[in-house]
Formats: sequence, structure tokens, C-alpha cells
Amino acid sequence: MEAANRRTTESIAAYQQQYPGKLQFVYGSPKYVKPFLVRSIWNDGQFTYIKADATELPALYEVKDGKPALLNFQVHEGTYVVPKVLDKGYLALGKERFDFLQQGR
Repeated sequence: MEAANRRTTESIAAYQQQYPGKLQFVYGSPKYVKPFLVRSIWNDGQFTYIKADATELPALYEVKDGKPALLNFQVHEGTYVVPKVLDKGYLALGKERFDFLQQGR
């Protein structure tokens, strides 16, 4: 049991050490404008994260082949967590829209 706990602890430590190298801030520097108040957008190769200070939750759309598709996401302490890497998308709140795109795409 002790050996298994040690291996688990070592595996977690190795993952935590390597994880920051997986973060990709490829969406540029977003403008901090109302109502979205986006601070940053990044992905880790598996998920897309949008950090925002908005008080009202917007809808999130992915744009593929020029067509928008509404996405589900979770919010944890002001960070929207999308279970996929987005190339292009936008947040929408009423008539307001906040577009984002991976640079180099």
C-alpha cells in the first residue's frame, strides 16, 4: 500500500511539473471590454479555458466551416472550461459579441 501511494504521489508531482509546458496562449491578448470582461484565453491541448470577470454568463459558440454551434461549458471561479480545443468561436450576450481565434489559423 505504501509503495502504491508513493508511485501515485510521484506521478501527480510529475504531471504537475509538466503541465505548465502544455499551456498554449494562442488566442492573442483579448480586449477587456464590457459585458464580457475577458482576461485571457488558452488551451492545454485538451480543453479551452476562458478567464473572465463577467457578472452575467454568456453563450459560447464554436465556428466551424463558417457555421456557429452552441457549446456546453462549465464555470469554475470565473474560468469557463470547454471540453475541447477551439480554433475559432465567440461569446454572445444579447446583441453583444466577443470573437476569438487561434492566431496563425
